[in-house]
Amino acid sequence: MVVDKAVFQRSIEALGIDTEYVVVKPNWVSIQGGQHTEARLLEWLLEALPQRKILVESYTPWRGLRYAGTDALATDLDSGKQHWEFYRKQDVHFLRQTNNRAVMDRLGVRYVNVTNEVWDERCAPAAAVRELYDAKYCSIHWEALFRWVPRALFDIRERATLISLAKIKTECCPDKRIKLSGTVKNLFGLIPHPSRYEPFHGNKHRMLHPSIADAFCLYDSLFARSVWVAEGIWTVVRNNCCEGEYVDENRGLLVIGRDPIEVDRQACELFSIDPTDIAYLTIIQRRTR
Repeated sequence: MVVDKAVFQRSIEALGIDTEYVVVKPNWVSIQGGQHTEARLLEWLLEALPQRKILVESYTPWRGLRYAGTDALATDLDSGKQHWEFYRKQDVHFLRQTNNRAVMDRLGVRYVNVTNEVWDERCAPAAAVRELYDAKYCSIHWEALFRWVPRALFDIRERATLISLAKIKTECCPDKRIKLSGTVKNLFGLIPHPSRYEPFHGNKHRMLHPSIADAFCLYDSLFARSVWVAEGIWTVVRNNCCEGEYVDENRGLLVIGRDPIEVDRQACELFSIDPTDIAYLTIIQRRTR
């Protein structure tokens, strides 16, 4: 499939997004190729949207500068805050090196970093977040997530469309059992712990699927309107975080829709993956009221 700018933008425009704001969650894991949403795709998306634009992400230790701590995988909110200045500098470096900053500046995009908002104590009341969650979903494991929603997002939720702009990756690690990283898993990146490894993976990754489900259900409950984009237009990481990892290039993969489970199901089909074998998708479907 050939996906050029016109094809992509027509697909976005066909959805008829008509809210005052769009809140876009890109996929910014690291500076390595295939591990982040390319700036030109972000540009295509944002140019197709006349709305007021917000980009939302959180920190990771792997965005291109030498990590300042002793163990990147152990970086939680408390230990990470000691290296706050490092994370700020690394974010600036990442955005410049990937050309995302130039795109954001040209198109007047506001950037909300969830980790910054938590450390600066600019989050919505947990009780109000919990009320919205309980109206749609029946359970959650990490109740702390209710305290970590930026007020900047909470306050405009009724006037905004959430867009999960996910970079497709396939995984083969038997402990993780992820198989496909798509639009649902993309929201795992909004947990503000810089590495999200502890405690959200847990021993042998036993907590990973419930944690992914928690992050997805939290933000899905906040935004009544959403769009889900799974893409591997120029790069797709195969066997992510496993032996034999490589970058598959120029596949032209794109799935867009309003239903995240259906979008990720279609993305699974591209790689002959059975979506019913992905535990976090099953957990989400069981939680829905």
